[in-house]
Amino acid sequence: MLLRGLNVPDYSGIQKEETLKGLVYQDYFSKFSYEPNIDNIDFVVTNKKARGDLFSESMGSSVHIAYGEAKKGIRDLFDMFTQLILTCKKTYEKGEHLAPPWLLVFDEARIAFVAFHDILPIFTETDFNWNQTPSNHETADFQKAREKVKNLIGAKIVVYNFGADDNEIKEFIKTHFVAGASASIKSPITKDNFVQIFIKWVKEVKPYIIDRRDLLVPQNIREVKGSFFTPKIWADKSKEYLADVFGADWQDEYYIWDCAAGTGNLLAGLANKYNVWASTIDETDVDTINTLIDIDDSLDLLPSHIFQFDFLNDSFDKLPEELRKIINDPEKRRKLIIYINPPYAEVSSVGIKGKAGVNQSKMHDKYAKSLGTAGRELFAQFLVRIYFEIQGCKIGEFSTLKVLNGPAFEKFRSVFLAKLKKCFIMPAYTFDNVNGKFPTGFKIWDTSEKEKFEEIKTDVFDENNQYIGCKTFCNFKKSQIINNWISTFTDKKNNFIGFLAGTNGNDFQQNQIVYILNKREQMANPRGIEITAKNIIECSMYFAVRHCFEHTWINHNDQFLYPNENYKTDVEFQNDCLIFTLLHAKNAVQSQYGTNHWIPFSEKEAGAKEKFESNFMSNYLEDKTFSVEAQAVLSAGLELWKYYHAKIKSNNTASVNASFYDIREFFQGRKESGTMNTKSADETYNALITGVRDAQKALVEKIAPKVYEYGFLKE
Repeated sequence: MLLRGLNVPDYSGIQKEETLKGLVYQDYFSKFSYEPNIDNIDFVVTNKKARGDLFSESMGSSVHIAYGEAKKGIRDLFDMFTQLILTCKKTYEKGEHLAPPWLLVFDEARIAFVAFHDILPIFTETDFNWNQTPSNHETADFQKAREKVKNLIGAKIVVYNFGADDNEIKEFIKTHFVAGASASIKSPITKDNFVQIFIKWVKEVKPYIIDRRDLLVPQNIREVKGSFFTPKIWADKSKEYLADVFGADWQDEYYIWDCAAGTGNLLAGLANKYNVWASTIDETDVDTINTLIDIDDSLDLLPSHIFQFDFLNDSFDKLPEELRKIINDPEKRRKLIIYINPPYAEVSSVGIKGKAGVNQSKMHDKYAKSLGTAGRELFAQFLVRIYFEIQGCKIGEFSTLKVLNGPAFEKFRSVFLAKLKKCFIMPAYTFDNVNGKFPTGFKIWDTSEKEKFEEIKTDVFDENNQYIGCKTFCNFKKSQIINNWISTFTDKKNNFIGFLAGTNGNDFQQNQIVYILNKREQMANPRGIEITAKNIIECSMYFAVRHCFEHTWINHNDQFLYPNENYKTDVEFQNDCLIFTLLHAKNAVQSQYGTNHWIPFSEKEAGAKEKFESNFMSNYLEDKTFSVEAQAVLSAGLELWKYYHAKIKSNNTASVNASFYDIREFFQGRKESGTMNTKSADETYNALITGVRDAQKALVEKIAPKVYEYGFLKE
C-alpha cells in the first residue's frame, strides 16, 4: 500500500497480518516467490521454482532464501525474532529443507534481517523449553529464550524503517537475496538420499574443505595465536616470486621448511615432497595435514616430514634427523628456504582477548636485546631465530611492513642484516579475521648476504590479485620522524590558544588521533603540544601535512618525516596550511570548553549580534597574503559564518563565539549514539558546507606536492 501522493509504503492501521504479509511481499519481494505458511513459519521467501527435490539442480526444486515472522501493529523486534527461531528450529532439524541464508521480521513500521548462521549457536541451548508455544511471549521460558537471542544477535541485526528507508531495503534485498543463495544445514543421511548427498559433497563440500582448511582450527584459537592463514591467491603468487628469485627449478634445487605450517595452506601446490618439511606448534594441526594429504591432490607431502615443533621454544635437537643435518651443514643451509606465514600476534594489541603474554617465549628472552620493542611481535621472534640460528638460509615470509619502516623495529633492523631480494604487497583484509586497512607483504630475504635494509620498490596487488603499480618502502631512524620536528617548537612561555593532540603517532594509521582542542585538560592522557602565537604556523603545517592525504591500505605504514629546510622560505605554503587547519573537521575547538581563539573573521564580517570573546585569529590573519586557493576557502567559510549568525539572531542559547566545529554541530545535530550527523535538514547549510569542502579539496591539491618537496613524506 502506497502513501497517497508519495511513492513510499505505509502499512499503518492494517488489521490483518495476512494483509500485511501480502503487501510487504508485493512492495519488496515480488521478484521472488513466497509461501505464507510452511511448518508454521509466517513468511517464507523462495526462488521462482516450485517446491520439490531439495538437492536437485534441475527445474522443480525450490530454494528457501528467508524465513520470516510478521506482526501487525508495532512490536518488539527481539520478541519477533525469538518466536521465529523457536518456530523454525523444528524445520531446521527435520532436514527436509535447506536452511535459508536469512531470517527476517517485520511489523507495520520496520523490517529487520539477520544471517541464519548467526543464530545457529542458540540451537544448542538447553536452559529453556524448546517445546513452548512460540506465540506466547509472556512465559518465563520465552523470556529466557528472548534474552539469549538478544545477546546473540543484538549487534548483528540490520533494521530499516518502512518508507524512510525504502531505497535501502530494496538495495539490501537486491544485494543479499541473490540467485543460488543457500545455507548448510544438518540433514539426516538415509539410504534413500545417500548417493545424492555424497555426490553433492564431492562436488561442493570437499573442494571447500580443501580451499578453507584453515577453518578446521577454531576461530578463537586462530585469533589468540595470531594465525591468519594464507589465502590461495597469495600462496600461489608467493611461489611465482620464489621461482623468479631462485629459478624455475627452485623446488628441486632447494629444501623448503614451513615452520609455522598450520593446516598446510602455504604448502599446497609444491611438487617435490622429498624436499619439503612442515612443522606446527599444535599436534592437532599435524593430524589435520595428514588427513588432508589423503584428499587434497595439491598437498603432496611425506607424512614423515610433518611434525609437531614449537619454533619459539623447542630445541633443534627435536627436528627430524634429515632436516637437522641440513641445518647443521653450512653448505646445505644455503639451499634451505624457510617459507612461512608466521603468526601475527602482538602483546600490546587492544580489544582482543587472550593476547596478554602471548609474546613470552624462550626466543623472546634469548634475543631480547636484538629484538628491542619488536619483541612484542611473534613474527619478529621467528625471524630473529631464523637469522641467528640458521645462518645462510633464504627466507620467504608474509608479515606486515613495519619490519621495514616501523619505528618499533629500528633495533631489529640494525641486527637483521639480510638482503631483501624481492617483495610484493597485498591488502591485509584479504586474510581471514583481518579487518584493518593496511598492507601485508611477502618478502624474500637472503641471510647469506649481509646488508642493512635501506629501501625497496615493491609490487602492489589489489584484493583481486590485479597489479596496480609499485610502492617504495624505506628504513628511517626515530630521529628522522616528524614528531621530533614538531617537538622543537614547544612553547611554554606564551599563552596558549589551543592544543595539538596526537603528536605521538607517526604514520598514516595514527592520523585519526591528530586533532586540535581548546586545552590539554580535555584529554585523559594528553599527548601533544600547546599552540601559541609563536608556533601556530608550525602546528598548522604539522596538522595539514597529516590530514591532506587520505589514509589507504597502501600508505598505512608510511612515516611522516622531519622536513628539510626549504619550507622556511615558502610563506605561501605556510599560510595555506594555516587556512586548511582553520576549516578542517579535525579542528575540534569548541566554545563550551573555553575561549575560542579560532574565529577567522571579525564580528562585522560575520554579522555577529555581540562582540566575540577573542579576535586573535582575525587579527592574526589581517596582514597576511593568501593564495587564490586559500582565499577561496576563507570566502566559503565567511558565507558559512554569516549564515550561522543570521540564524541565531533571536536564539538566546546558541553561542556567538561558535567555532567551525560548533557551527557544524548546530546545523547537523547528533544521533542517539552521540556522533554528529553527516548532513543537516537545512539545505542552505548543506550547500554552504559543501562549498567549504570543495574549496578545501582544491587547497589540498596545492599543498600535497609541497609535502613531498619539503620531505615531510618520501615518495
